[in-house]
Amino acid sequence: MTSLVFVYGTLKQGLPNHYLIEDKQSGICIPRGAAVTMEKYPLIIASEYNIPFMLFKPGRGHNITGELYEVDKIRLEKLDELEAHPKLYERLQIRVRVPSDDGKNDEENTLTAEAYLLVKFRHDLLNFQMMGTYGNHIEGKQYISPNSRGDFSNKWWSEVHTEYDNTNKTVVKS
Repeated sequence: MTSLVFVYGTLKQGLPNHYLIEDKQSGICIPRGAAVTMEKYPLIIASEYNIPFMLFKPGRGHNITGELYEVDKIRLEKLDELEAHPKLYERLQIRVRVPSDDGKNDEENTLTAEAYLLVKFRHDLLNFQMMGTYGNHIEGKQYISPNSRGDFSNKWWSEVHTEYDNTNKTVVKS
């Protein structure tokens, strides 16, 4: 069984984490082309590592441009690991539109795909600049990959997620 996954950030072609998409040893991953979210979402860059986040706030922001991949369970587990699903990002179903040869935006070109969204985000993130597409050098903010961070803890999660507190590196209980 396979799933369609919509990627909008560092997993896109030419960006730092695309190697996980290209890895031939970690399950099936078939490129299915470009896609755009049907709903608008905030896409921001945040944290000290300049990470792209698509916030779960449908109707706000922009229609996000990304790529679709058909993946098997093995590849999905690898992507979940990178995205820290479900602790940081949550993999949710969204509707996307794929471009048609005739340029029409009809229902035939609309699909359901899974995407990694930040659901439990700090609401001040809605004040960050929102974009419709992500590139690695937006506003001089270059993504810093996990291997280049030095500090392998997740204490930076408190910068974006409502359930983490970096003062004692624990989950905040509601």
